[in-house]
Amino acid sequence: GNMPSYAFGIDDISLIPLPDYDLETIKDTIICETESVKLESKFGGEISSMEWTPTFGLDDPSSLNPIASPTESTTYTLKVKDKYFCEYQETIVVNIDPCLNLCTPDLSVYLNDKVVQLGDTFCINGTFIPECADDSFLDKLNIYFEYDPFLMSFLSTSSSTYSIIQNKEKSILKLTFDSKDLLVNQANEFSFCFRSLLGDSKYPVVNVLDNDESKISYSLIDSINSNIEYISCDQPFRQIKMVIVTDFEAILVNRNLSIKLATEEEGLFKFIIVDVNGQIVKQQDYNTSKSKYSYEEIFQLDLSDISSGVYNIRMTSPSGKYYTKRIILVD
Repeated sequence: GNMPSYAFGIDDISLIPLPDYDLETIKDTIICETESVKLESKFGGEISSMEWTPTFGLDDPSSLNPIASPTESTTYTLKVKDKYFCEYQETIVVNIDPCLNLCTPDLSVYLNDKVVQLGDTFCINGTFIPECADDSFLDKLNIYFEYDPFLMSFLSTSSSTYSIIQNKEKSILKLTFDSKDLLVNQANEFSFCFRSLLGDSKYPVVNVLDNDESKISYSLIDSINSNIEYISCDQPFRQIKMVIVTDFEAILVNRNLSIKLATEEEGLFKFIIVDVNGQIVKQQDYNTSKSKYSYEEIFQLDLSDISSGVYNIRMTSPSGKYYTKRIILVD
């Protein structure tokens, strides 16, 4: 007899495509000899494996973002596999340029001088002179200034490009000058404006820094015709020399206040502590003929007889300049 026949049908087939992730890397770049560059990369999916080739010159070949320090022009290839073992690949060409004609300038900065009162709007005007050899070129230049945001509030600057960097209790104003804005071996003018917030304050508490990490800073105290010189070294860092520093620290432990002095001035230093109403609650003088202090303790004050609150400590140097710190007393 006839065998029965059976038919099977599939009503619908659904295909689920695998996701297509993005692998992004920085563009091809040029660096000078002895310089490094971060090979920044991003992947949109889950990574099952990754590989850089070659690994020569990479500080961490297992990272998506290694630091590359090649000694010759190199093409780096990044291969990434997602959790479905699909492979993605990008290349980055790091070209090495001797940069023999790229100028890292010797830089001199000059600032004017003035005294400002509470609430005053004032501008710091200055010039800088980048010095380069005639056969070299200057790409761009950053100058960093540190200031106390409790003493002054930033308003504006003449630089077309700037940024404010917060650094603990200080703020750093970064001015950037592109090659089209720079006059090499000539004076370049600039200014930035503030509003004074706490009593008489001397704007030379604005510091010139060597970089945005604020590893080294110097107060500009004798800023009429002052000359702050940077010594050329590896980009983008510069060192600073030939600057006299005057400053003080007020260290409060319980109700005992320690005053530490940094200066190369000799003579009478006057200290007063004032409350928020401007009333003097304590004062102390310190006279010295010592040629140099480097944040050395000069005296202590017992503040146990002063009520809780916010107080300003103002130091007047022998040259008549003001320096202000703030303390908060609590029970």
